[in-house]
Amino acid sequence: MKKLCFLIILFLALGPTASLSAGASKVPVYGLWLHPGDAGHDEAEVAAFMQKAHDAHINTIVLLVKGAGTLYFPSKLFPEAVAPGYRKFDLLRAVITEAHK
Repeated sequence: MKKLCFLIILFLALGPTASLSAGASKVPVYGLWLHPGDAGHDEAEVAAFMQKAHDAHINTIVLLVKGAGTLYFPSKLFPEAVAPGYRKFDLLRAVITEAHK
């Protein structure tokens, strides 16, 4: 019984991954982990950073939006957790908007 449970859990864990990777694109991934301070504190800074990333052929960005209890986007549910420079600036929206240009 334990072996069957293990196999079911393994199948559920690996099944979706295997099916997604089977049809995966052959385009290489050039990515970076982006800390909010590096992205900027306003739309102009984000646009400039994203242009540099584009010029460097970066095609994948992982944006840190929460760290150690601090949020880097406006939040109605947890306004006290929002970092001071991001209370009125939606960094996540700005990065996504620039990435899709």
